[in-house]
Amino acid sequence: MTNCLFQPVYRVKCYANNVKYELILDAQSGAVLYREIDD
Repeated sequence: MTNCLFQPVYRVKCYANNVKYELILDAQSGAVLYREIDD
Protein backbone atom coordinates (compact mmCIF):
# COMPACT_ATOMS: atom_id res chain seq x y z
CA MET A 1 0.00 0.00 0.00
CA THR A 2 1.37 3.38 -0.94
CA ASN A 3 1.38 6.36 1.39
CA CYS A 4 -1.03 9.05 0.29
CA LEU A 5 -2.17 12.40 1.60
CA PHE A 6 -5.86 11.52 1.26
CA GLN A 7 -7.34 8.73 3.38
CA PRO A 8 -11.09 8.17 3.06
CA VAL A 9 -12.66 7.33 6.43
CA TYR A 10 -16.09 6.67 7.91
CA ARG A 11 -16.96 8.55 11.09
CA VAL A 12 -19.61 6.63 13.02
CA LYS A 13 -21.48 7.73 16.13
CA CYS A 14 -24.18 5.59 17.66
CA TYR A 15 -26.05 5.35 20.94
CA ALA A 16 -27.27 2.09 22.50
CA ASN A 17 -28.59 1.63 26.05
CA ASN A 18 -27.33 5.09 27.10
CA VAL A 19 -23.81 4.27 25.86
CA LYS A 20 -22.21 6.44 23.17
CA TYR A 21 -19.91 4.76 20.66
CA GLU A 22 -17.67 6.80 18.37
CA LEU A 23 -15.61 5.10 15.65
CA ILE A 24 -13.39 6.15 12.79
CA LEU A 25 -12.97 3.41 10.18
CA ASP A 26 -10.67 3.24 7.17
CA ALA A 27 -13.04 3.23 4.18
CA GLN A 28 -10.74 1.06 2.05
CA SER A 29 -9.59 -1.65 4.47
CA GLY A 30 -12.31 -1.45 7.13
CA ALA A 31 -9.66 -1.16 9.87
CA VAL A 32 -10.63 0.66 13.06
CA LEU A 33 -8.44 3.76 13.31
CA TYR A 34 -10.05 5.24 16.44
CA ARG A 35 -12.67 4.19 18.97
CA GLU A 36 -14.20 5.83 22.00
CA ILE A 37 -16.88 4.44 24.29
CA ASP A 38 -18.62 6.66 26.87
CA ASP A 39 -20.91 4.99 29.36
